[in-house]
Amino acid sequence: MLSRPNLKGNAGPAGQPGRPALFLLLIALSALMAGGCGYGFAGAEPTVLGDGAKTMKVRGVENPTTYPWLNQILRSNLRDEIGARQVATWVDSGDSDYSIQLNVTSFTIRGSMHTQADVTLLYTAAITMQAIVYQESDNTEVWRSSLVTYSDSYETYYDRSAAEQLAKQAINMLVGEMRNIF
Repeated sequence: MLSRPNLKGNAGPAGQPGRPALFLLLIALSALMAGGCGYGFAGAEPTVLGDGAKTMKVRGVENPTTYPWLNQILRSNLRDEIGARQVATWVDSGDSDYSIQLNVTSFTIRGSMHTQADVTLLYTAAITMQAIVYQESDNTEVWRSSLVTYSDSYETYYDRSAAEQLAKQAINMLVGEMRNIF
């Protein structure tokens, strides 16, 4: 006699695991195997500053460009990324364990596609920068990033919008280096 298929998915014929249970078992085994290969959650990994319990603030942004609004965009993205990756607890002012200095080496933004009414539709932007982290108690340098360069093209009407998207990606790369402690 043929058995009817189990539509509830709890168990298959003769008590064998059903498809949902088998799927969950495969997911669990994959997670265990990936953990053995060194993969893990980014928030649980140490950084160049330790376990993320220390405090940090911006020391300054050196920006030799003619775009004064770039400083605020970089500061804001840096604060958000440091917090999101649990590198440190951000403080805007007052005492902190560490401070970070951002040095912009170059920043360019060019409109490359225009309408007949001379409205820019496509911007190409590039940034190169470096970060230096200092221990506030004795003003010693504890970490220095490589020169981080990022460039991309953005479909937008405003150069500042393109710069915001560019800064987010460049800061993401820079803070990512803070997790590489090998």
